[in-house]
Amino acid sequence: MLAKEIKRGSVVSYNDAPCLVESVSVQSPSARGASTFYKFRARNLITKQKVDITLRGGECGNCPWRRELHRYLNLSG
Repeated sequence: MLAKEIKRGSVVSYNDAPCLVESVSVQSPSARGASTFYKFRARNLITKQKVDITLRGGECGNCPWRRELHRYLNLSG
């Protein structure tokens, strides 16, 4: 999954913990060759701490996050 596909309200796994994305900020460069940065403010669903994540638009693969909606929908058991 690419960073540009993450939306507000998505549940992602970041550093092996489920996080709910609360806000998304996009910074587009003025130069043509530079990449777009996506800044996410998320909340760890276990510890309730806020997490700031910054990724490039095309980042994928080796990122420390991944989307896992089905795994965290039923946290209560």
